[in-house]
Amino acid sequence: KGNHECDTTAQCLPGEGMQYRCQCATGYRGDGRSCSDIDECAEGLSSCGSQALCVNLQGSHRCECKAGYEFGFDGHTCIVVPEHPKTQCEHHRDSLQRGLEPRGHRPNEGAYLPQCDEEGNYRPLQCHGSTGHCWCVDSRGQEQAGTRTPPGTTPTNCDQPVVPTQRPDTVCERWRASLV
Repeated sequence: KGNHECDTTAQCLPGEGMQYRCQCATGYRGDGRSCSDIDECAEGLSSCGSQALCVNLQGSHRCECKAGYEFGFDGHTCIVVPEHPKTQCEHHRDSLQRGLEPRGHRPNEGAYLPQCDEEGNYRPLQCHGSTGHCWCVDSRGQEQAGTRTPPGTTPTNCDQPVVPTQRPDTVCERWRASLV
């Protein structure tokens, strides 16, 4: 409480009595009364890999992949853009990843991302890592009705055909069948 002379990018830390000290926020340096941005890119402090470009931001930085590269699944490493055109599953997964990782950060924890196999096709069994729900999908990634399982239960065997559950006959249907 009270007045202090800390920089707007610094934190005021209380001491004994009326004493206090100023500490620059992460990404800034100085004595706390005057703080300036650290250029992580120029000082080699970035987490960008060899195929990425570092872009300095106030108090931080972001990585951008060089032309011909894209972020790998970890959201940090830049990998060569595959020669083959992306499959529907890869497009789906990558568009969600891009939407969830502004400025090159990891996807939000808890977000569902489709799982693709080595050839880029949807894996028949899809599971949501956060909720624990699993379900089967067709080759277009569409959920197959009746295959969703709740957390903690054995997932459906997607290699077996889904057997539709038959509803019981109505009174009218039973009456009609009795006339035949």
